[in-house]
Amino acid sequence: MQEIYTSYLNNRVDWKSLGITTVRVCVWVHAGQEDRYEVEGKYLYPPADLVDRIKKKQISWETYVEEYTTRVLDKQNANDLVAFLPEKTVFLCHESTNDHCHRRLIGEWIERATDIRVREWKDPQQMQQDDLVDSLIDF
Repeated sequence: MQEIYTSYLNNRVDWKSLGITTVRVCVWVHAGQEDRYEVEGKYLYPPADLVDRIKKKQISWETYVEEYTTRVLDKQNANDLVAFLPEKTVFLCHESTNDHCHRRLIGEWIERATDIRVREWKDPQQMQQDDLVDSLIDF
């Protein structure tokens, strides 16, 4: 079963040792980290003008979501993307949380189009606890 996660780019996780392929979905690259990316996610980058406008508070988060969806996600096919991805993948962006980050939008977009659950990366024990709680709620 395919596993897809989202996470903070500077999260100090050794993705390779976990068998997880990284996909950078932001323009910013931490010095010396370029060689960590086995799959390039440039087609999911937010347009530079959109990033600039949200950072300058010229647009709301809701407007950002609408424009990112229209300008980026609507031009892609989530099923094609998922078929291309390795069995375990993490989408990385430089925002420390996914509250107002396009990586969350990517995850939600994939979930709507496929039967794959996309989760924000947490400590593996915490994710197991979350799974247990989810299974109890579903019960």
